[in-house]
Amino acid sequence: MTISQGISSQMLYTILQDGMSTNYNNYANLLAQIASNSKLTSIADDPVATVNVLKTQKGLDNIEVYLENIGIAQDEITELDDMLDSLNDDIVSTYKPLAVQAANGTYDTDSLQAMLQQLEGGLETIIQIGNTKFNGDYIFAGTNVKTQPFTINKDADGNITSVTYNGTPADGEYERYVQTGDGTYEVINAPGDSVFGYYDSATGESEGIIGTMVETINALKVLVEQPTEAEVTAANEALYGLLDRFDESVSQITTVQTKYASAYNNMEMAKTSLDATEVNLTSVLSNLKDIDITEVSTDLYSAMYAYQASMSLLSQVYQTGTLLNYL
Repeated sequence: MTISQGISSQMLYTILQDGMSTNYNNYANLLAQIASNSKLTSIADDPVATVNVLKTQKGLDNIEVYLENIGIAQDEITELDDMLDSLNDDIVSTYKPLAVQAANGTYDTDSLQAMLQQLEGGLETIIQIGNTKFNGDYIFAGTNVKTQPFTINKDADGNITSVTYNGTPADGEYERYVQTGDGTYEVINAPGDSVFGYYDSATGESEGIIGTMVETINALKVLVEQPTEAEVTAANEALYGLLDRFDESVSQITTVQTKYASAYNNMEMAKTSLDATEVNLTSVLSNLKDIDITEVSTDLYSAMYAYQASMSLLSQVYQTGTLLNYL
């Protein structure tokens, strides 16, 4: 049988060339899989699997963002809690005892002056805590994170006329949220006025530990400035009336801490769930993408031999123009 009786040399050459091209593509694809450690080197390899890979990878990317959000939020809440713990300790161990000592009327002017200085320093510390920043934002400013929450205003004689809160108030939309999962959020901040309070001599407004401290300082100033007997009596009565407010301030701060401890725990549970989901999705992604190196290596050698054989055959046909030697 001659070539003319079956297929032409050109047709034969085309068939063999197509076969060689297919074998080369198989070989090259397996090489690419080994190089990338992935079954999918292009969408054409498996469109359905590629879509599933993209969806799974998006899920993993979202989890990474949520875990990062949780980490930053928990750090901020920890910072908040540590500062409020310290403040409560100072109120219980220092500020209230000083007010009690000042109110009992047994200390001389020098002792009262020393107490006054301690309380004034304590108020400055409270204001500093209220103006704490985390990651460049004021923690206690509500949503006005770039605005310093508290400012102290004094008259010409150095008397405190007001301690103003400049952040988003507790009765406003102060919440800052962090996304901890698909459709789940946690509030991570507390408005400064609900934690520390404020003071304004013009309006008579006095709230929280700030108001309590300013009023205590004002009463002590009266006692150290050679007061009349009536002024001493009024100052002592004012001091006694303020003692319960120290306890109320501690209770108020503790309530805030409890709220954010709950938020912290919620995020801890969310993190545990996200970690488990991340493991599952990573396994799914691996099954979709990762190659079995032993299996692919075996396939690679087979593809290489097939490609070499087809290339050799095509070369001989090209040289002789016939397949008679192979029939």
